[in-house]
Amino acid sequence: MKRDLIFTELKRGIVTGLYAPGEKLPTELELSARYGVARGTVRESLKRLEEAGYLERVKSKGTFIRQPLHSSNEDKVISFLIPYPSYIRMCSDVTFLHFSQALYGAIRAASENGWRVETVPFSRTNNNSDIDWQALDHIREDSRLIIFNHWYYPAFETFLKRRVRVGIIRTFHHVKSPWDHCFANWIDAVIDTKKKGFDAVCFLYSAGCRKILNACGYYQDPYNEKRLGYREGIEYTGLERLEFDCDVFPVDVAGSAKQIVQTIHDIWEKTHFDALIADDPHRFLTAGGNIYRTLGIPQSVKILLEKDDPAAYLRTSPQISAFHVDMDWIGYTVAKRLMEPVYQPCQIIFNGILNNRESSGGARISLDDPPGIMETRETCFAMI
Repeated sequence: MKRDLIFTELKRGIVTGLYAPGEKLPTELELSARYGVARGTVRESLKRLEEAGYLERVKSKGTFIRQPLHSSNEDKVISFLIPYPSYIRMCSDVTFLHFSQALYGAIRAASENGWRVETVPFSRTNNNSDIDWQALDHIREDSRLIIFNHWYYPAFETFLKRRVRVGIIRTFHHVKSPWDHCFANWIDAVIDTKKKGFDAVCFLYSAGCRKILNACGYYQDPYNEKRLGYREGIEYTGLERLEFDCDVFPVDVAGSAKQIVQTIHDIWEKTHFDALIADDPHRFLTAGGNIYRTLGIPQSVKILLEKDDPAAYLRTSPQISAFHVDMDWIGYTVAKRLMEPVYQPCQIIFNGILNNRESSGGARISLDDPPGIMETRETCFAMI
């Protein structure tokens, strides 16, 4: 029936933030014209929304979106978005490893201050266009929310309209995005992956490498700044680009790892590259054995991973050098900022450090800073 349709559409607009708390709704006359129904039908729908707690009628002024009853976060809760309800699990995936480290860091910070962390599923189906708005309904003004990467972007405008205190952890910084105005109102924790890609090339160049293959995924992703950093490094050093988009063999397709391994071997046969940069070790690294034998390339080739995942390759022979980003510390830092009495949007840039395992026995080095120090840069924003 029409009144049910009007009720459902207006409720969806309220829940998703299309109508912000305190905002005045169109008049009954305007709504009846919009939906092509009598004013009485609109009035019935508005009455149901009022009874459900979504609307407040003010005599002689109109109908307004009701402010949430609890907006002071008295329970001292930090909400941490997860893609879907069963996401928290034991998994060897590198993305999940980094996510869980950030989550544990947030829990550590919260426990130090008498707060707690809850996980909130974004979707029931792991589809970011199928948002579970009911699960997000309690995330309102003065809520503290941590978002891990931009996958959750369909709800960014809603969180901004609800004036949620957000801390986002993301991996792009130099490329413009449609959500920059959101980031400017949040605690914006950025991992500078473009710098990491650039530094990877420069480090290998300083080690005498002159043919550097970048075998990574997400080459078609406009926010993959590791690719941009690699290309800048190649241009800076005057070398020739050697690139392989691993996504031509999707990771969830049977046999893709073997195809990636074979392709890397074929590229070496043609070019005799002397260095290999790879992003996700799970694409081709085995739990044990000699990685050079697996790839069919000589051990003189230097291998550098952009994601540090000890569980995947510390058991390989030899150990592989990799960039390390302390996700636990980043999650801890973001949570600390969200718990401060005064919410101050700011941007914090985090740079990785290099685990030079092949030549240093596992020691960490930083290309810009003293050993073991993860560089951060902070810029504060004025609240809009």
